Amino acid sequence: MTFSDASLTALRVFREVAERGTLTAAATALGYTQSAVSRQIASLERAAGVQLVERRHDGVRLTPAGHVVVRRAATVIDQVDATARELAGLPDEHGTVRLGWFASAGAAVVPLALAALRRTHPAITVISREASTPALARALRAGTLDLALLGSVPPFRPPDTETPPLVLQTRTCPVASRPSLPFYLNQQVGTASPSETVYFTNYNTTLMNFQSVTVTGDFSTTETCKGGSIPQYNDCTVPITFTPTAAGLRTGTLTVTDSDPSSPQTVELTGIGTYVTFSSSTLNFGTVLQGKASSKVSVTLTNNAASSLAITRIAMFGDYTQTNNCGDSVAANSNCKITVTFTPSTTGTRYGTITITDSDGASPQVVNLTGIGTQVSLSPSRLTFPAQNIGTLSSQSVTVANNGPAALSLSSITLTGDPESSATAIFEYPGLPTDNYTQTNDCGTSLAVGASCTVTVTFSPTLIGTINASVQIFDNEADSPQAISLTGTGNQ
Repeated sequence: MTFSDASLTALRVFREVAERGTLTAAATALGYTQSAVSRQIASLERAAGVQLVERRHDGVRLTPAGHVVVRRAATVIDQVDATARELAGLPDEHGTVRLGWFASAGAAVVPLALAALRRTHPAITVISREASTPALARALRAGTLDLALLGSVPPFRPPDTETPPLVLQTRTCPVASRPSLPFYLNQQVGTASPSETVYFTNYNTTLMNFQSVTVTGDFSTTETCKGGSIPQYNDCTVPITFTPTAAGLRTGTLTVTDSDPSSPQTVELTGIGTYVTFSSSTLNFGTVLQGKASSKVSVTLTNNAASSLAITRIAMFGDYTQTNNCGDSVAANSNCKITVTFTPSTTGTRYGTITITDSDGASPQVVNLTGIGTQVSLSPSRLTFPAQNIGTLSSQSVTVANNGPAALSLSSITLTGDPESSATAIFEYPGLPTDNYTQTNDCGTSLAVGASCTVTVTFSPTLIGTINASVQIFDNEADSPQAISLTGTGNQ
């Protein structure tokens, strides 16, 4: 897999992660799960052949390669979005805005505003500069700036009587953090969803007093705002839970009455109720040789309704096939099983879906499928070292075989630590996992068709506890890097 095979979705996710700084924030902004964001980043790193983000306790930081990708990704995404607008017959938005700001605005307000502008109006070019408020005012009058963020306005400084007069506008920030709150996942009728949060922020200089908080429809809250007050720049948290009383689309409204001039604030609430549940929302088939059938993986469909569920169709997408015992209907409070096989048609990550069309109000339901096709086999793909004393040595080997139609080009074989699931001490010293393992190999830079080589890993613990790591094999295959998981335990 080369970077030219990287998906547009992965590039969009990567740009969002770069702008938001954490996987969680990017997932929230995109409406994805955090694991979905992680998978997209992993697929992009496989395509790049290098690490793009450094995962830290306080978020993520781009590596040098990551900075290159995010810069190029912005150009690609903007061009694709511009093409979509043109094909849709929408007017072009080319133009230039000359923006100036005072120093502290450049550290906080301006980057967020420019990021939002790029998402909504990517064809607009912003030329910016930083200056003092008097200099910015002069530039506005001179026509060298179109727009400026000033650090002070009357009465914080003497009234500006120069001509032409400046048009000063105060931005009014919405009290509610969002105008609508959709619950993206189907929720079983009669059960409560995880809570989603709406924040109400006081942007006034005086206390903001809350009079009432009401929720309608199949939604509820345990808020504590009512009867309270918050000072400037503080917020009140309103958690919302969705408990559907019927299948299908369910709507409601969150209404907050307070002392802000914009009161009452309303947030539209939506969710989808269902009587149909699945034992898993995603089936993961791991890595499978191209053209070979995987082991079968099953998902159980349960009809929790008091009446039978009519099944119209079970459709597959991607390199996946299915068999099932659902028939034309599933009786009340009964279940059936859908069994799926993955046969990759090419290498790399292969996504698919099971789409079930039925008589439930949330139809169609979708189960996501994911697997990785490869022409490289690892035997075994995981090494587990028995517990041993610190400073002692033990070795195990893995055979790497090229099952593809062409020679395999090998660029590097490296050891990578996995501190998230290793001994406690590794959190304090993130580089240590790889110090507990060494590897040697006879693979060279190329592996002929049908040929194999050996990677030998030696474990010599320097820590007490479980120590995880992996051997990463970087090559010209679409599923590169292939990983050999390593687990060992150090004793005193």
